[in-house]
Amino acid sequence: MDELTHLDLSHNNIGDSGAKSLSKGMRSMDGLAHLDLSHNNIGDSGAESLSEGMRSMDGLTHLDLSHNNIGDSGAKSLSEGMRSMDGLTHLDLSHNNIGDSGAKSLSEGMRSMDGLAHLDLSHNNIGDSGAESLRKVMG
Repeated sequence: MDELTHLDLSHNNIGDSGAKSLSKGMRSMDGLAHLDLSHNNIGDSGAESLSEGMRSMDGLTHLDLSHNNIGDSGAKSLSEGMRSMDGLTHLDLSHNNIGDSGAKSLSEGMRSMDGLAHLDLSHNNIGDSGAESLRKVMG
C-alpha cells in the first residue's frame, strides 16, 4: 500500500480491537501522509496499539485522533510513538480525556517534532501543570 497517502476512517467506532488490527497494517503504509481516526472510541488501549504502528510512519504529516476517549495513559503511549514522527505538522487530540500527566507526556514526545504547526488539545482536562509542560516545549 505504498501509494495510499490519505486514509479517513473517522466515525466508524473501530474501538480498541480495530485500532490494534489497524496498527498491524500501518507498518506497510509507508506513503501515508494523512490519517483521520476521529470519532472511533479508540480509548487508551487502542492508543497504545496505534503508537506501535506509528513508529514506522515517518512520512505522516497529519494525524487526527479527536473524540476517542483517550486519557493520560493513552497520551503517554502516543507520545512514545510520536518520537519517530518528526515530519508531523498537524496533530488533533481534541475532545478526549487527557489531563495534566497526559499533557506532560505529550510535551516530552513533541520535543523532536520541530515542524508541528497545528496542535489541538481543546476540550480535554488539562490544568495548570499540564499547560505549563506544554508551554515549556513550545518555547
